[in-house]
Amino acid sequence: MNNKGTIWSAAEIEQLKTEVNRRLELDQIVAAHGRTPYAVVSKMHSMGWLILVDSAYHLVEPDPWALLPIVKQAQQAFTQKEQK
Repeated sequence: MNNKGTIWSAAEIEQLKTEVNRRLELDQIVAAHGRTPYAVVSKMHSMGWLILVDSAYHLVEPDPWALLPIVKQAQQAFTQKEQK
């Protein structure tokens, strides 16, 4: 597969997100997408998954507070179930 120079599809971006979350190595991601390492890193940076600090890229960890509403809902459901 050679995607050099083509626009990233929504499905390909979703696949990239999954690969990043699974912490795959860059060379594995590059091979899976048929893109250059620069293209993959550039896409990850543009999606906000990487930040550039002192000439080095760092993976942005998901915000744990973003899950807070889901956790609260789960706790409420569990508490209601326990009370019955």
